Amino acid sequence: MTRLTSVAALFAAALAVAPSAFAQSQAEIADKLNEEGKVLMYSSKYAEASAKFAEAVARVPEAGYFFNLCTSRFQQGKFGEALTACNAVGNNNPTPALVAKTEKLTTRIKDEAKAQGIDVQPIGGGGPDPGPGDCTLDPGGPGCVQ
Repeated sequence: MTRLTSVAALFAAALAVAPSAFAQSQAEIADKLNEEGKVLMYSSKYAEASAKFAEAVARVPEAGYFFNLCTSRFQQGKFGEALTACNAVGNNNPTPALVAKTEKLTTRIKDEAKAQGIDVQPIGGGGPDPGPGDCTLDPGGPGCVQ
């Protein structure tokens, strides 16, 4: 009986450690993906960089990763997707310095879109919630006629 109790205790201890090890490995993977994305972005491989940053934020939603995703999508000319990523920065405990950088980048994205005659809105997950009857952002929403 003592042997069974010891095995059970060992198994319980292993299960208690497993979640923290998993979380740590996800953070390490996300950090590696972010670093790979930076290298790609500095090499003007923006689509590949965006893929790395998107995978990083899917693993660990850190403000800095979202900022990098915003930057790479902006460089791709995907202004709406860039704004969505910039909006996500503020939802993930950014530093005051990162908030300031994000605000500058958001203004730059909007200015560039305006210069190109593009009406830009955040798109995809993380954009603004459509208000009631706002058929522009949610054509299938309440009060919208198809």
